[in-house]
Amino acid sequence: MRILFIAPEIPWPLNKGTIQRTHAFLKTLASQHEITFSAPTEPGFENRLRGIEQFIKKFVPVSRSALERQRLPSGSNRLTTLIDFVNGYATRRTPYSFTMENDEWREALAPEIHKHDLFFCRYSYLVNVLADVDRRTILIDADDIEYVRLWRKATSWTSGWKSALLALEALKARRYERSLVSQSLKVFVCSEPDKVKLGSQNVSVIRNGVDLAAELDDEIIRRPATMLFLGAMTHEPNLTGLKWFCEEVWPKVIDTVPQASLRIAGYGMSQVDMSFAEQAGIELLGEIDEPSVELQGTQISIVPVLFGTGTRVKIAESLGYGCTVVSTTIGAEGYDDFDEHHGLYRVDESDKMVRVLCELLNDRLNCEAAGLRGRELALQRLDWRFVTAPTLSVIEQRADTVQQAL
Repeated sequence: MRILFIAPEIPWPLNKGTIQRTHAFLKTLASQHEITFSAPTEPGFENRLRGIEQFIKKFVPVSRSALERQRLPSGSNRLTTLIDFVNGYATRRTPYSFTMENDEWREALAPEIHKHDLFFCRYSYLVNVLADVDRRTILIDADDIEYVRLWRKATSWTSGWKSALLALEALKARRYERSLVSQSLKVFVCSEPDKVKLGSQNVSVIRNGVDLAAELDDEIIRRPATMLFLGAMTHEPNLTGLKWFCEEVWPKVIDTVPQASLRIAGYGMSQVDMSFAEQAGIELLGEIDEPSVELQGTQISIVPVLFGTGTRVKIAESLGYGCTVVSTTIGAEGYDDFDEHHGLYRVDESDKMVRVLCELLNDRLNCEAAGLRGRELALQRLDWRFVTAPTLSVIEQRADTVQQAL
């Protein structure tokens, strides 16, 4: 079948979890179908396009401005902001976070729509780019459920008095998102809990995964007493969680285990304030080309995420390369089949996280054994080759339905 695939960025290089998931879907779909791909671009995008050109027949570029979404009213005057919000809340059916700021992307795709049988939206908010398309032909990957993100941000009160507005917007997004799910051909989420949140039989679980080699690289030796944080710093949950870790956990860890080191790697460090990480024992690596090398050479991968939605690809990567993970409970969502025996520790309180980390750092053999047991399970359950395969059966069923209707 001919599929038009839209995503917020070209999935190359594979330096972020979101990009890896996009790349896995694209690779799977392209194995049996003809793909037209569209994404916002920046100057020099041709180099990134080379990483996926073997999977696509055609690329439709749009500018970065086409990705912009509308935002809640803001301003210094609370009363004016509140009035603007209430007026919009009463008259708007579509939540702000699902409304594109302009029609540029829709107009760019208009000549392509009639050429395709199915449409794949990498996020649910992108459905509005395909406003004129029959939703029964749309597949959605909702690995982040928008209303959950809004609600968690509201209830964390990180936005001050505007948290109340976010809560109301979350309620509107919940109604809209569930309606969107029921109307689409199929919606994919990362975990069973996310499937329950959307409340529809039209939802299937496609968990996050990793491209795994059959064997680890014998030449890479795990450095003792080392920890790694891997994640895009432009993603608020990553930056906020890492800051909490560096301020509340790390000083106590290095007091107990003076030889410990923390390496921080990820996209976007130059775009944010990283001064909180200027501490003894912490090294900023910046963006790295081969996360697998770092993970194979690290004793512990940390995932101190305090809010957000979806499941973290960094956990699949870490487990897949035999690296023990210490995460918050919310950070480890979607990995219920992995426990401490299989290298995944869940800790929410800072003092308890210090204790767990120090025990693992001081017991290298036990830590590495747990990581290797995690890798054995990951080989069975998290390899992208198997994880995304169910998408093909959904398309096959659709093709059979269309054929029967002819």
